[in-house]
Amino acid sequence: MNNFKRENRYVVFKRKNLSHAQGKVLHSIESELCPDGNVKECLVVEHDWPCYDAAWNMIVKLSAGKFSDPYAEIKQLRERVKELEKEKEVASRFHKEHYDIFKRYEQLRKEQEQ
Repeated sequence: MNNFKRENRYVVFKRKNLSHAQGKVLHSIESELCPDGNVKECLVVEHDWPCYDAAWNMIVKLSAGKFSDPYAEIKQLRERVKELEKEKEVASRFHKEHYDIFKRYEQLRKEQEQ
């Protein structure tokens, strides 16, 4: 059972929303904290982005050891659809050929009855 809980692990500042003075303070803090191994790079998904809930769902799956790349899944599914379309085409041709043979047989049988 996965007991995933969202944690408030990071403090994120959107640089474009900071004044010049605030940016200098932030840079000073970054310079002081980053050398000891703090996160230097990360991905931020803002709450009003359409992918916000999907990102959380991926994190929950990852924490449970069940993560899978949705783009890889989509690629696999598209490949499977192509395979099925080819199979359908072959089956359709097979059906048409046998239907044509059956119709020809019916025609020959009617001709013999006359």
